[in-house]
Amino acid sequence: MPAPILLLPPPPTRQESLETLLQQITTDKAHPTLKRLLLDSAVSTVHPVLARNRWITINDEDYLRIAPAIAVATRILTGDRAMHFWHALVFGKQVSSDGKGEKSQRMYEDPDGSLPTAEREKVKQMLNELAGLVMFDCEGLNSNTFGRTIHLPERFSSNTPGGIRSLITLRRDLMDDIDLQVRPPYALLRRWFIIAVTLLHEIAHALHAARYGSGAEREFEDDGFIEIGFALEKWLFGGQPVLGEQGELLQWYYDGWGDREAVHGRFARGWASVMLERASDIWANEGEDGKIPATARDVRALNMAGGKSVLA
Repeated sequence: MPAPILLLPPPPTRQESLETLLQQITTDKAHPTLKRLLLDSAVSTVHPVLARNRWITINDEDYLRIAPAIAVATRILTGDRAMHFWHALVFGKQVSSDGKGEKSQRMYEDPDGSLPTAEREKVKQMLNELAGLVMFDCEGLNSNTFGRTIHLPERFSSNTPGGIRSLITLRRDLMDDIDLQVRPPYALLRRWFIIAVTLLHEIAHALHAARYGSGAEREFEDDGFIEIGFALEKWLFGGQPVLGEQGELLQWYYDGWGDREAVHGRFARGWASVMLERASDIWANEGEDGKIPATARDVRALNMAGGKSVLA
């Protein structure tokens, strides 16, 4: 008598897998718009530098928790204003400052215009190559630190002055505090925004090391400080968005060589409002082709242009 045929259930679809993960981190009490936002962002296009396979110490559930932050970071990372910053950082002219041999990175393109197609492609290639030089993890950091970038020893990287690999750490409790059952919607949206900005800040450090090595960072334009992550935040937002002691959103403005003043950050609160009110269509322009499931598929860094590395 032949052995009975064992029929196995079909593997879950991508949507089923995501919904299962969502059930593990939410309850029926969770705000329905937030749940939809999580699902929508989980299938939104993710830049390779932030893809699931770049995170080494978190599980799929945690990656889903911060999916909206990663989607927002992807949008800002490749937005027009950020593209000008990346282009100036790697390809812009450098001048000596104060006669001490220090280098000051200066923006020379018109930020209100568009980069030429060839220059934009160079920046895209550079960011895709960076994905092969960056990994992310989560662990406990002090309360004044949202993120940290450690440049790995050069013997583990390329033989060129650039090509330095970096490990970016996100403060663990930024993720642990994402609880859809007890936190109000706007608190969650603000938290996702802060995570997105933190990731961008640390990516700026990683890109600088990949291009110039692990030495001292360059100044940007006429900034009175040498901190490329803060330079990016100042360029994008006019200051550094942070969370206040009571969960309120503040914004640091840097003055001179590091003096700073806290003011209420209307810009970032506006982002939170837009994310909530337009959750149903905030990523509606994403086509089905090219969507990257956040929990199902590795995304490897691509050399978009081929040939010589722009980070070498």
